[in-house]
Amino acid sequence: MPELRAPAGDGQVLAAPEFEALGRLVDANRLQLARPDIIVGGLPLPELRALARREALAAAGSGSRPPDAPLLLAGHQPELSHPGVWVKNFALAGLARKLGGIALNLIADTDTLKSTALRIPVFRAGEPTSTHLESVPFDTFS
Repeated sequence: MPELRAPAGDGQVLAAPEFEALGRLVDANRLQLARPDIIVGGLPLPELRALARREALAAAGSGSRPPDAPLLLAGHQPELSHPGVWVKNFALAGLARKLGGIALNLIADTDTLKSTALRIPVFRAGEPTSTHLESVPFDTFS
């Protein structure tokens, strides 16, 4: 794998693999995971994947999507703590839309969620002194 370096230019993005390759890679991955000769927990891999897919989509409230739409997952701690997380989520959502898939966020560690809202700067157009922080909910505690 080549050494990765952050881009120097404003607005540039580092993506590995390149965005153009992702559709092909998703298709290749789906083919490899369709092998019925692989048994996990007594179930053929395609059957186990179908079960996991149904449960994930039910938990995400995305059950009405096409049954064969690719699932694209990213993960992070529960807090949306910095712009890089936002960029990753926007990229994942855009990729899912482009591929006709479903974007899911997997909580990747055991941090406790402290807030279900983001504090974002807002202002009235042409009035920089009106800038203030507003809380925007992205989820609810359950």
